[in-house]
Amino acid sequence: NVIFMLDSKITVDAFNKSSKGHSNFFFILNKFNILFSSFTNSIMSFFKRQTNFVAHFIARM
Repeated sequence: NVIFMLDSKITVDAFNKSSKGHSNFFFILNKFNILFSSFTNSIMSFFKRQTNFVAHFIARM
């Protein structure tokens, strides 16, 4: 089981709706979708950046 928690609501919504497009964003999203499908019982969800202040602080270092 893998839980992906992102602070980008646009990315999570596009991923969960299997959105299509021609920009680099959708190209990367498609590649991630292929990778994601190899994880069984996985979910992707949105959470506000403020919810995980420690991870955000470490990522900025």
